[in-house]
Amino acid sequence: MNPLVSTLERLLSTYRHLDNVEIELRLGWNNKLRFRTDIGPLYYETIYNTLNGLNNKTRESVSHVHLCSAKPHARKNIRVITDDRHNVLDAHKKVKLETVDFMLHGTPFDLRMSVCTETPVTRFPKRLPSHAAYVRSRHRNSWEYKTWTYDLTRVTSAVPEDNFAETLQGYEFELELNMTKANEQNLDTLYLAHSSVLKIMDMLPEPVTKIVLFKKTKFT
Repeated sequence: MNPLVSTLERLLSTYRHLDNVEIELRLGWNNKLRFRTDIGPLYYETIYNTLNGLNNKTRESVSHVHLCSAKPHARKNIRVITDDRHNVLDAHKKVKLETVDFMLHGTPFDLRMSVCTETPVTRFPKRLPSHAAYVRSRHRNSWEYKTWTYDLTRVTSAVPEDNFAETLQGYEFELELNMTKANEQNLDTLYLAHSSVLKIMDMLPEPVTKIVLFKKTKFT
């Protein structure tokens, strides 16, 4: 079996029924320090044109990401999403569970599979607290198809992604599975894994010649 499919099948089998789980596939590049998610403006436009040719439901959004705490001077462990007027759209605690990185030889990209939970924070203020720290802004285009969402995002960060970054501007692509919908429809795990990998392959400008496991990390 394709190692991408078998790995994603394992991740789905392990985590798909957790509350507030997020399972995503991201294109980017592996280096010795980290997985870089910036695919660059050229490939951003290429993927945009591919997705824009599909007859799927689309939406466009602009939001801003902040880190906040329940009280001033406490640890900032709440991720807050706001609109341009600092109205709070979402507040949650994000906990990473596992990431698996692959090198995709023959293509410009590598692939990260990631699993986390995003637990909503109840009774959070409707306006952004003054002690919140700005992280980045996102201009996102999304295409929805069945239990999948394709997200293309132009990102402006408060600080460079790493020492290799030459600008605060970044371009990101991810494929997210809607696990609530998939579980409600009782969709087969192998079907979800296989279909997700095929959808990623459709976004690559060249065929994959070799798949190599690069790094696997469990956070809990």
